[in-house]
Amino acid sequence: MVQAGPASDGSLPSGGTATVPQRRATTTTRARPRRPWRPLTSREFAVARLIGEGLTNAQIADALGIAPKTASAHVEHILAKLGAARRAEIATWASHVDGVAAVSH
Repeated sequence: MVQAGPASDGSLPSGGTATVPQRRATTTTRARPRRPWRPLTSREFAVARLIGEGLTNAQIADALGIAPKTASAHVEHILAKLGAARRAEIATWASHVDGVAAVSH
């Protein structure tokens, strides 16, 4: 409860104080899905996993049903987002994240 101060004319409400019920802070506790692959999108993470399995861009494209240029673009985005220079770094990152995801479930 909060006590009200003087009214605009300087007088107090009857009884000298007034109580105003405070609103309770409501928080929703929605379960957020775990996204261990951040900062990648889920599609980029799928590509990263396939890189970890040793697939080429053409094989990744076939596996995901996308164009080879799209697979190549995903790889470039992954490299940029992870600050990686080589596909091997993506593979290492993906295997580490997969291990963390497996442990946290």
